[in-house]
Amino acid sequence: MSILASQYRMLTVLREVESFLIVAKMPLIRKLEFAVELRMARLYDMTMREIGPNAVEEGSTKSHLLKIISGIYIDDAPKKKQRAA
Repeated sequence: MSILASQYRMLTVLREVESFLIVAKMPLIRKLEFAVELRMARLYDMTMREIGPNAVEEGSTKSHLLKIISGIYIDDAPKKKQRAA
C-alpha cells in the first residue's frame, strides 16, 4: 500500500471513530477519553503528512515535531528589518 493510500485510510478510520463516538451509548467520561485519544491520532496523522514517513531517519528533532503539532512555525514569524550599512 502506498504512503498516500495509507494516510487516506487512516483519515477514513478516524472519521468513522468520530461518528461512532457521537452516537455511542456510553458514559460521557469514556467518550471524552476516546476523544482525547482520537485527537492524538489526528495530530500524529497530520504530523506524518507534514514531515513525511522518513523524517525521523532524516534527523527531524522533537522540537520540530512539537512545533508542527502545535501549529507554531518559527520560520513564519515576522523578520526584523535589517538596516543597510
